[in-house]
Amino acid sequence: MQTSESRRYSAPEVDRALHVADVENTLTQDQTAEISEKLKECPIMRKHLDSPNSPKTKDEYLILVIQKLQTMASLQAELNNVLGPLIFLNVSQLVILVCALTFLPVKYYNSLDIHSTIIFVGNGFTMLIRLVVLIVCLGNVYSKGQDVNMAIARAMSCGKLSTASQNPAMAYLSVYSANPVSFNAWGFFPITRGTLLAAFSLISTYTVVFVQIQM
Repeated sequence: MQTSESRRYSAPEVDRALHVADVENTLTQDQTAEISEKLKECPIMRKHLDSPNSPKTKDEYLILVIQKLQTMASLQAELNNVLGPLIFLNVSQLVILVCALTFLPVKYYNSLDIHSTIIFVGNGFTMLIRLVVLIVCLGNVYSKGQDVNMAIARAMSCGKLSTASQNPAMAYLSVYSANPVSFNAWGFFPITRGTLLAAFSLISTYTVVFVQIQM
């Protein structure tokens, strides 16, 4: 289920906010008020539009978005400090369990009855599903981080911006363009959907090697 926080910082809404703010520079006061009302549907901007110091130009909107993203990135870093070791241990444990539950039926194929084989295969399949769900769910954060970086880059290239708004945007992209906001495994590697392919490659490689040794 999509949380309010994930929706608040979604890339399409960042694009939308920046685009509307850019159009506002050329509209009349009545048209600006009408667009501002529509823009309130965007959670990231709603509370700021109602305040006396609400942003009125594209530069101000961009600065506001960067400030919110920097806050979110700091919170994500703190979250990684707490959950990073747990994520690393969970991913490692699931990979080892899938390998073990694949190897054991092969090694003891002649001595296992049908019930034991079903138990091994069932547990192995369950661990594999858990691994897939864990990595896909956590990897979505990395994908969203890439989308937000692209939205900021498009905002900087689609019009003239002041130095006051360009500097924080460039500083944000210089830090997070190569390493978007994401979960990581105790700092060893970021959790992306590519991590799932690496896990499958590891499991399949050791399975093939083990089968060849047993033959």
